[in-house]
Amino acid sequence: MEIYLRDQAKRLFYSRDIPSNSIGVFQSHVGEWLYWFCDDWVYDTGFADTEAEALQIAKKNFKPLKNKYDII
Repeated sequence: MEIYLRDQAKRLFYSRDIPSNSIGVFQSHVGEWLYWFCDDWVYDTGFADTEAEALQIAKKNFKPLKNKYDII
């Protein structure tokens, strides 16, 4: 799992080139902290009040497969 923060996460998010098995957190233009995560099955985004909270939510929801042939 790769974690991207602030400017790097923002660039990836707006380029729509989100790497698989990754998490990103950055501050939006309105001051909220946006998070995204992309595991082998799910891509999702959301907002939180702080950077730490956003990272915690993304980590909690990120569920990578043990190997690429696992079936959930």
